[in-house]
Amino acid sequence: MLTALIVDDEPRGRTTLRTLLEMHCPDVKILAEADSASAGVEAVREHKPDIVFLDIQMPGGSGFQLLEQVGDIRFKVIFTTAHGEYALKAIKYAALDYLLKPIDGDELVLAVDRARKELAESSGDAAETQVALRGLLENVRAASPANAKIALPFSDGLQFVEVKDIVRFEASGSYTEVVLLNSDKIVVSKPIKVYDDMLGDSDFFRVHNSHLVNLDHVVKYIRSDGGRVEMRDKATIAVSRRKKDELIKRLSELLR
Repeated sequence: MLTALIVDDEPRGRTTLRTLLEMHCPDVKILAEADSASAGVEAVREHKPDIVFLDIQMPGGSGFQLLEQVGDIRFKVIFTTAHGEYALKAIKYAALDYLLKPIDGDELVLAVDRARKELAESSGDAAETQVALRGLLENVRAASPANAKIALPFSDGLQFVEVKDIVRFEASGSYTEVVLLNSDKIVVSKPIKVYDDMLGDSDFFRVHNSHLVNLDHVVKYIRSDGGRVEMRDKATIAVSRRKKDELIKRLSELLR
């Protein structure tokens, strides 16, 4: 049995989530509900839940402010939101979970299952959650998205690096090698598609099924041999034929 809190300023939102949990996740016991960040802080301290379903935007204080006030966080957070593109990006960068409203039952089950697995694996050790949430709050407070950091999960935990310091991602089966500006390489336990989905709308571009590159670190585009890019780490990467025109367009836009 998992225990949970629902923190959402909208009564309908709280009722809907409670109903969905009763229907799809009967092993989750709702200990309490809160309609504000301040009430949520009190509920967390009183009930010490396994999971907190946390709305991001609430009058009188955001979900992020609740986390700052709680301090020692020993629960899994599943954010719930209807909007807020930058907030969602910050959550994704921190490798944390979220549900978009209106909440889908199947997505809810997957999120709860992930939380259950992480709680079982952590065995009461909240260190990784603390690191992830600290990274999230740093991103939320950052003056510009350009200064954002991203969580890279590896065998022993999470490593946060600045997005602008990533030169490229290279697929290796279900793993991904991340090459940094200082030539360090980090092997992460997620497929490259995760990072394409996360960063593809910024200055990263999937030049090939196996390669996602930071366009800011492309040194040279070479037309011969079907098209290649030379990266700042000296790597030369073939460009997929179907991606060639779009790549040239994106590089041209950066030069304007």
